[in-house]
Amino acid sequence: KNIYSQSDLYVFLNTIKLYLEIIASSSHIDEALLKLPKYLFNEKDVFAKIYKQLNKKKLLLIYKNISKVELLIRKNPNLYYAIGQRFLLNIKRIIIS
Repeated sequence: KNIYSQSDLYVFLNTIKLYLEIIASSSHIDEALLKLPKYLFNEKDVFAKIYKQLNKKKLLLIYKNISKVELLIRKNPNLYYAIGQRFLLNIKRIIIS
């Protein structure tokens, strides 16, 4: 609901990259929770649940999806909202599967 422009979508993608980097660089869940920004203390349970569901294969799929989305946005800047929604659905599918 908060993506009103192409730059908002880029900020969202960079935020997801930040959290994925925390997950990818952590060897166990406690280390990941320590790296999580302090202002997200209410979301620790959700972050821990996502951490447990992701593995290296899923992380690689998500990174590929991010690069594909960035390419599509550059080619079709007017479709940023539809591309962003499709990206969210794909990430959810990858995490849950």
